[in-house]
Amino acid sequence: MYGMKPQDQFIKHALKMLFDDGVVAVFRREGIFHIDGLACHYSASYPTGFVGVADNDDALDVFASFVAGFTMQDTDEENAVLANWQKLCRDLARRDDDHPATLLFSAPEVMLVFNHHADKVEELEMRVGPILEENPVKNQQARLQRPAAIFRPDNIEKVQDCVRWALRHGLGLTVVGGGHSAHCHRSNVVAIDMSAFDSVHILKEVEDEDDQDIAFNSLVVAGVGCKTVNIISRTLKKGLTVPLGSRPSVGAGLWLQGGIGHLTRMYGLTCDNIVGAVLISVASGEIFYVGRVPSKHVPKEARRPDNETDILWALKGAGTNFGIVLSVTLHAYRAHTFHTRSWVIPLGDNAEAKRRLREFNEKVAKGCSKFCSADAYLYCEDGRLKLGITTFTLTGAASPSPMTILSKREGDIWGTKSDINIVDGVEAFEAEMYMSKMHGEHGDGKTSSLKRCVFLKDIGGSKIARHLVSAVESRPSPFCYLHLLHGGGKAGEVTPEATAFGCRDWDFACIITGVWPQDEDGSRVAHASVQWVYDVVDSLLPLSRGTYGADLGPDPRDAVLAEKAFGPNTVRLGRLKRLMDPRDVLAWACPLPKPRCPNSSFLLPANTAPARTTAPANGSPFSLNMTVTLLLQRMVFARKL
Repeated sequence: MYGMKPQDQFIKHALKMLFDDGVVAVFRREGIFHIDGLACHYSASYPTGFVGVADNDDALDVFASFVAGFTMQDTDEENAVLANWQKLCRDLARRDDDHPATLLFSAPEVMLVFNHHADKVEELEMRVGPILEENPVKNQQARLQRPAAIFRPDNIEKVQDCVRWALRHGLGLTVVGGGHSAHCHRSNVVAIDMSAFDSVHILKEVEDEDDQDIAFNSLVVAGVGCKTVNIISRTLKKGLTVPLGSRPSVGAGLWLQGGIGHLTRMYGLTCDNIVGAVLISVASGEIFYVGRVPSKHVPKEARRPDNETDILWALKGAGTNFGIVLSVTLHAYRAHTFHTRSWVIPLGDNAEAKRRLREFNEKVAKGCSKFCSADAYLYCEDGRLKLGITTFTLTGAASPSPMTILSKREGDIWGTKSDINIVDGVEAFEAEMYMSKMHGEHGDGKTSSLKRCVFLKDIGGSKIARHLVSAVESRPSPFCYLHLLHGGGKAGEVTPEATAFGCRDWDFACIITGVWPQDEDGSRVAHASVQWVYDVVDSLLPLSRGTYGADLGPDPRDAVLAEKAFGPNTVRLGRLKRLMDPRDVLAWACPLPKPRCPNSSFLLPANTAPARTTAPANGSPFSLNMTVTLLLQRMVFARKL
């Protein structure tokens, strides 16, 4: 669509030319333009994709004419132009030794597919209310997106309206909770901001009304618009807490996809503590409730679905895929204070770094009881490799003294200087080393980042330690780091098949974090930092016990990681996804692995409705090239309007 302005008008004109089931596909660069007022039927991302063109004059003539948007005539003057185009293509192309007869070009990063309902956003606005002008989100990838519209429904009926609108028109939705997911905003997709559902209800010493034999200690019914810090603040006032992870601003996506924090070793993952939920079916728009939801928190029109057991199981680890969740019922526990101790050990060379990791694992982490967790940070500062360590020890009447929880403190792994504090559940967020001690607090928060997480069993082993140290040394930005978040304990006692969260046999969640200055978004440093994260994950994957699904986004590179995120539960989750979301209304959610198929292309006739497909998982230039070529051959009329 080079030179075609305004682009949305050309696309709208193309849509009018379609048969009822036709589509218009647009391939574009990330961030180059936004197609205002249109909602897409499907989108895919190819951030590392390439287009392959045969290195011969005839193929280059076709390719260059397509890029230019018109075809040359067979005249001497225009043949001379074609010859110049051939030379330009060869000068700009990349070459691969494995395919010497093919020229490689960076592919457009984004594909958008529009059906003839693409202009129906105003219809939803009339039913749900005004479109939000902005909806700030935390995730850097999501911030780059421009949704077709953002709605903030303030009651259940309006959420149902959104789902029924999507089903009626064959369109999708994204859901915004805490705003940390890369899926919460997608360009030309309607976003549903759930922040109005922010109630927190605390029930002490309650019983299940349907089964008097089942007694509870305490429950918290939290709306999905709540942030972690809001729930912890409210429950602390009642002397209670919920294991909700270690980041204060995260929302329901964390609870539904895992939730790892400093109470994990004592009480398990957040998703392990889900006992019930209320959600909107994206297959019908009905209201379902599953598990143990106190009667006064069950909506009037809600019913228990026939597959209630399967849904509740899936919500515990992959819960963003199966419906729009409205509220979650969680176990609550007596609140604790934390005794925290933080210290930093400068590292002289690689050998010392590996030795210190082994000592940390053996003498600090393995010395912790279930009342304690020990985190480590491997990073560089002032040109020197450092190992930061923080221990979090529960204190209170039911837990022993911090001095009896850790093993005897022998050796200099314990450091000579440390910060020691007693903090409550809210103050514990600020005790995280990445928040208060590393890199000047990351430039006072003016940074962007990308995180991916793998689960590791023995971080002191020579192979893993070598990879960890090598990873930090290869960082493209001085702010990149590794966070080793202590797990195990109660979380490891749950069998892999008991919940959708199937990765259980690990001691540390290794969070690989690429960080760069926010004013360098889109720069080479930013792209290199993102690629560094994926390269480190790739090197650790063969040594890992799985990956963390909550961090995964729409990037095709995440498809490989998704295959490692659910342990033995992949097939069951895939079947349930097809049943619960048959129209892919929630296509932009934590990616569930799909059966592999051979590289092939699908011809999309203008009078045939294509099933939604998946971007090539391996980023192959040739699978992408075939898909791009055939799609564009069918959609080229849009360029000739």
